[in-house]
Amino acid sequence: MANNASLEQDQNPHCSVNSSIPLIQGKLPTLTVSGKIRVTVTFFLFLLSTAFNASFLLRLQKWAQKRKKGKKLSRMKVLLKHLTLANLLETLIVMPLDGMWNITVQWYAGEFLCKVLSYLKLFSMYAPAFMMVVISLDRSLAITQPLAVQSNSKLEQCMISLAWILSIVFAGPQLYIFRMIYLADGSGPAVFSQCVTHCSFPQWWHQAFYNFFTFGCLFIIPLLIMLICNGKIIVALTRVLHQDPRTTAEPIQE
Repeated sequence: MANNASLEQDQNPHCSVNSSIPLIQGKLPTLTVSGKIRVTVTFFLFLLSTAFNASFLLRLQKWAQKRKKGKKLSRMKVLLKHLTLANLLETLIVMPLDGMWNITVQWYAGEFLCKVLSYLKLFSMYAPAFMMVVISLDRSLAITQPLAVQSNSKLEQCMISLAWILSIVFAGPQLYIFRMIYLADGSGPAVFSQCVTHCSFPQWWHQAFYNFFTFGCLFIIPLLIMLICNGKIIVALTRVLHQDPRTTAEPIQE
């Protein structure tokens, strides 16, 4: 949640995990007008994304049932199925979590769910990004090296499995860095609780490196791979278009 930034910026250099931190007046996050607008947009997109992804999964299921027994879905439909599952997972975890967290402002679910939901949130963000990379690699190989792809029937499943495994592994640090903190005014029990990365990094640059690594794995690296794959596809198709039509070109696998 964006409002948690102020809590993490005022970290005490002598951190004590799960202990109460003196309350600093005027620095507690509240649900603002912009926050209410963000919550409304979030839940609207949640309903829209859930409807579209669920309907596409049902359509894929109908396609599979209509096919003759013993025949599997095409390579592209299998990839789209996993991409849709990843998108639906992100929709069902990230959007409701962010929406409810913005409404409550505080974290009321305890430390266990603080860690688990933070892990699932990043995992569900990694999965669609890595699945898009798998689709780009598969399409690039299918066009530039169709015979190799056709002879290796397990290549697609290996790439899909690797995408899910990397999503599981790369989200692992969330279970360690997220924890509960409690703010107290000194006169009684804690008056504010939050799920943050407070005191999880020994040095500031450790957190900067982790944030950059996460950003790179979610956006920069997938984008570069997709650009390279699409570039190779364009080059391959351009060569085919410039071939002499009287020569027999090698068929391109779809």
